[in-house]
Amino acid sequence: VTTNELVTKGARVRVVEPQYEHPFIRRDMEKCIACGRCVRVCRDVAGPACYEFTGRGFTIKVDTPYGEPLQLAKCITCGRCVSVCPTGALTFNERALVSFRVDESRCIMCRECVNVCPVEALAATDRFEEARQRWLELVAKGSRLATGHRMCAGCGAPVVVRQVLMAVKGPVVVGAATGCLEVSTTIYPYTSWKDSYIHTAFENVAATIAGVETAYRALRKKGVVTEDFHFIAFGGDGGTYDIGLQALSGAMERGHRMLYVCYDNGAYMNTGFQRSGATPPCAWTTTSPVGKAQAGKAQPRKNLTEIMIAHGLKYVAQASPHDPRDLVRKAAKALSVDGPSFLNVISPCPRGWRADGAESIELAREAVNTCYWPLFEYEDGVYRLTYRPRYKQPLVPWLKKQGRFAHLFQPGFEEALATLEKAVDEEWDRLLKKCGEPSEAEWQAEQRARGCLLY
Repeated sequence: VTTNELVTKGARVRVVEPQYEHPFIRRDMEKCIACGRCVRVCRDVAGPACYEFTGRGFTIKVDTPYGEPLQLAKCITCGRCVSVCPTGALTFNERALVSFRVDESRCIMCRECVNVCPVEALAATDRFEEARQRWLELVAKGSRLATGHRMCAGCGAPVVVRQVLMAVKGPVVVGAATGCLEVSTTIYPYTSWKDSYIHTAFENVAATIAGVETAYRALRKKGVVTEDFHFIAFGGDGGTYDIGLQALSGAMERGHRMLYVCYDNGAYMNTGFQRSGATPPCAWTTTSPVGKAQAGKAQPRKNLTEIMIAHGLKYVAQASPHDPRDLVRKAAKALSVDGPSFLNVISPCPRGWRADGAESIELAREAVNTCYWPLFEYEDGVYRLTYRPRYKQPLVPWLKKQGRFAHLFQPGFEEALATLEKAVDEEWDRLLKKCGEPSEAEWQAEQRARGCLLY
């Protein structure tokens, strides 16, 4: 009598301990009437049958050749034997038909799954070291954006550009809208770009790269160009959310094979910190001042990522420079799409945020962990979280590190602070529903039950 859970309890199969019968098919020989249907249908499908008659007369029964476990008997798991069995002696193991996916972004390498697996189906490997070595090799190739540019110390934009370009294989044509990135990397007669680069006006980088991509397709069709090129447009939130939205929408709708990357620093930083559609509510800018009448910007952020999803793109994602593995992976996926794709990447601005430049990457990390800037992707119509913090950090400590929110912690602005926190929570809840994830309350309860909650 076997004790293996994959076989019906109490079934008499063979005295083997442990009994690894088959991961998908259960056998209960007490129900078998030796009709031979499984034997005949298996011969039709698999040639050498996985089942055969054994014994004689009243002792005849159906078993595998040499009495070996079914999974070792050349079984291809077609399921025909189950479908023809009239008595239910052969059934599918419904539990085993469920597949499992490990979300690497949430794994804390505790090894508990390896330790408790009863059949040693999981094992620790050196794949992490292999991945680390591949990453080091990628870094060793060098950056396609040269050092020596004039970006501010702590600026997130060049970090975003470097990580996106790490995902590019082969030649690429880059366009950049007028803004911090453009004016600081292409001061005549110098340039930090090692690839073909086009400077455009504030509003038309998407249209420009779309035109280049169209010309490339025409030349490729004529045989003038044979190499495979990628096309990437970079723009800040001012040139993407607002001034360049019309050109961006047109390029995405027409289906050009290009990647648009928005480095979102939350305002028109290059021209003196004016508000944009990406500026969070209650933030101070030179055009959304703080006073008795208002507490910074009064309007909510424009959700450009969702606007791009509404264009029917195959791939749209949000990313952060604090997690280069995630950003490079998303850029690679976006570049592999046969059509337009869009990446929205948070890009801390020390001057505009009134923050310490040495903390830019940490500010990006905290923006993700507070769920102000969630990491997710939209691929072929399906939302998926690529990272979910085990503990959703409160928004206040992150806000206190930024001078643009300093007024929220003075008397009289309590309601504005509560409004901002509520807006972040509501946006996070909506995203969880789209991704099919449990609510924050359910998630926290689950983490506590598993002993994974560290706070």
